[in-house]
Amino acid sequence: MSRGKGLWCSLLLLQLLFETCCNGGACRPSSCGKITNIKHPFRLKDDPASCGDSRYELSCENNRTVLYLFPGKSYHVQAINYNNFTIRLVDPAISDSGDDCSTLPRYSLSARNFSDSYGYMDIPKYSEPYGTIQKRTHYDVVRMFENVIFLNCSYPIRDDPRFVDAAPCVKEGGNVYAVLGDMEVGELRDECRVKMVAASSFLVPPRSWKDSFFIYQNLSYAEIHRKLSYGFHLSWMIGGACSSACGQLSSCFFNETSPNLITCRADRCFTPITFNECRDVSKLQIIAEDFAYGFLTGFNNKVIVRDTGEKISGKKNVVAAIKVGAFTGRFLVPYMIVKYALGSSGFDEEEITTIRM
Repeated sequence: MSRGKGLWCSLLLLQLLFETCCNGGACRPSSCGKITNIKHPFRLKDDPASCGDSRYELSCENNRTVLYLFPGKSYHVQAINYNNFTIRLVDPAISDSGDDCSTLPRYSLSARNFSDSYGYMDIPKYSEPYGTIQKRTHYDVVRMFENVIFLNCSYPIRDDPRFVDAAPCVKEGGNVYAVLGDMEVGELRDECRVKMVAASSFLVPPRSWKDSFFIYQNLSYAEIHRKLSYGFHLSWMIGGACSSACGQLSSCFFNETSPNLITCRADRCFTPITFNECRDVSKLQIIAEDFAYGFLTGFNNKVIVRDTGEKISGKKNVVAAIKVGAFTGRFLVPYMIVKYALGSSGFDEEEITTIRM
């Protein structure tokens, strides 16, 4: 009986040790293809449930590590850097070698697909798992990748060096050009339409997100395509590292001299149009500030740059609030002002209609 109790106690102790090990994050690294060090916060789909963070789950398909960044959109993982909290991805339609410049990305992707340019970018509670910018100091924010905008134009563009001709690589109808960097709506030519937007982190050195829109480089399209095959970086610092080290309501920035490579900053946090002490922001405040931001943007007749396209951690009304505010500022208020001004000038409804015509 004593021997049986001893065996039972030993088995129980081993089980407790195993659970403690796994729950404490001491899982063995996984591997798939050339990615041989998949560890916390990342995990493979078939790893034990207690290992890694489900928000950073990867798949192993045909001996290749794959990230489903958005529903139905998978990207090949080229590298994971645990020293600067970045992951490098490449579109599956772009060859790794970059020798075949005829291929175009399968998916259109730009910084506007992510919410970290929004006011809550550095608060873990409101952040998405991946971001397109990374804080390097208190106020210095660098981009993780640059946009490559593909345009299909009805006529050849010869008077703008930013338009890089994709021929003879891309053989499609019309005239296909690649433009490096961002474009404002007002700078699109009437004879051109946006075909897609791609991402690359190898075009220029990391630069501040406030820098000028366009990138001036004398590159051929073959060179641009080779750089697309390098892929693009995303940062997982806020959601994957900052939350663990600093908590859900404190911001942080990358710091190479810090033991855990990040420095917590709990003094102030961002909301859409103001700075506040770090705290849980109510949904009502979010919607109110988003409406105000949209109103001011629309009233000034500018393009909305903080439309997340998705949502911010369950706050599903935020984009709608921005758009309602923008519509009010751009159309409704000017209409009311004009109508009031014309009405007070003695015009009747028929005269106003004639003026509008």
